[in-house]
Amino acid sequence: WQDMPRLVTDEMLDTFAVRGSFEELPRKILNRYDGLLDRVSYYFGFVPGENDKGWHQTIAAFKG
Repeated sequence: WQDMPRLVTDEMLDTFAVRGSFEELPRKILNRYDGLLDRVSYYFGFVPGENDKGWHQTIAAFKG
């Protein structure tokens, strides 16, 4: 596990994951998966009161 950051490049990671800010993620997800998904889940938990602005931005971006 200690060697993983050295062995897994950003390019490799981008093949399997969509990475970005709250503002960037909806566009990136829609570009990659439009027409294939009916729901999306981010890989970090929702904590009430934390990152409220980011959550509002990402939800608004998905709504269009």
